[in-house]
Amino acid sequence: MDDPGEIDEEIEIHPQVVEANIDAFALRIKEVAPLINEIRIELDIYNEQPETSGPYFGSLVSQLTQLVDCIDYFDYGYTPISAELHLDDIRHLVQIKCRFESDVNQFMLLARQNAQSLEYLSLESQQGFDIPSLIQNSDGSCVVYSHLHTLKICDYSHTSPLPVFPGAVPFPRLLRLSLPSFYPFGDDTLFRGNATILEHLVLQLKHELVTMLRRHSVFTLTSHPMLRFVRIPCYDGLVPGTFATADESMLFSLSIGPGAPVREVYGVDNIDKPEIALASIGRYTNIQVLKLVRISLDLWDVITLIQSLPLLSDLHTPQPKPVSVPDDIVHHELPDYVQRTYAPAGKRFRCWHLSYRSFGDHMAVVMCALLLALVCPNFNYAATPSDMRQGFMRQMEESIASEAFKKYAPRLQRLLL
Repeated sequence: MDDPGEIDEEIEIHPQVVEANIDAFALRIKEVAPLINEIRIELDIYNEQPETSGPYFGSLVSQLTQLVDCIDYFDYGYTPISAELHLDDIRHLVQIKCRFESDVNQFMLLARQNAQSLEYLSLESQQGFDIPSLIQNSDGSCVVYSHLHTLKICDYSHTSPLPVFPGAVPFPRLLRLSLPSFYPFGDDTLFRGNATILEHLVLQLKHELVTMLRRHSVFTLTSHPMLRFVRIPCYDGLVPGTFATADESMLFSLSIGPGAPVREVYGVDNIDKPEIALASIGRYTNIQVLKLVRISLDLWDVITLIQSLPLLSDLHTPQPKPVSVPDDIVHHELPDYVQRTYAPAGKRFRCWHLSYRSFGDHMAVVMCALLLALVCPNFNYAATPSDMRQGFMRQMEESIASEAFKKYAPRLQRLLL
């Protein structure tokens, strides 16, 4: 134990011990660990005889919650003990994280009670929850989370009609918004009042959401100037009507946060013309880190991207396509051709993260990495899956020693470090 106010080991609380004197026990915890500021409650569906029944358990959790600023609650589908928790008087929390297989609504109310102090709120449920209760008081007025900077909502059921709250500004200080499952409102509620400060956005793109965002002009070329990270998945079959092709849905996702230096771009399996997306990406010249998901490129695509993005330092892609050799170039002369035609480019480019699963793909990946190293003077690391690394490095060594690359060996050795 480094600090007498910290507890390094978990405390096993036996219900028979604490039932008689819950208040005293909670205070004793505070005496033993005066710096405690977070309580984590985890209920496991696989625990055959969980000792969490009876009102004493809810009282104990409630008393302990009074001592902390953060509550971290995980219910994997066992008993709905949220009904036993006495949380009505708790109004000082700065962080709430709840992950439920069952009902999450009591913690929605807990969030509302702590709207003036909360800074971080994460709610996740498989069964869904009452979204309006998060931002609407019983009298219909809007709840304002005046200090909340991070909001994450995952509702994997989303079967209820999407509520609308015209004019409400519940999250005026929001910096990080993460909605990986779906957007839970029928209007632009979550984007009001924070357009000039929002920094981090994860938003699943669907047809209905695109229509709403356009209707309310949420994203424009000049809006959201502080966005630094953008992840906008879009999926096949979810963009009918408004868009003629999947390409157009992806292009719309690129228009969100055009100034963000770090962004993930999601392709779709039925994308017709990937060059359209690449041309669009190339317009955002401030991108420093780019992750392309489900967009397969060849070497020439990668070089084009790097030429278009002068600040790019890190690129994440699926495995590249095999290198196509121009008709008038002999295969062993390809390194000379690439170096002569494209170098130097991408002076800030340093790392290429490659995702692939087949050992048979080593050669194509190695060839692309070596040729790219001849173009980009500071490119020094091709990141591959750990279970592929040994085979990749072996193939890299053999290729550097080959007739085609051996004269460039001194400058390519950096890829082996």
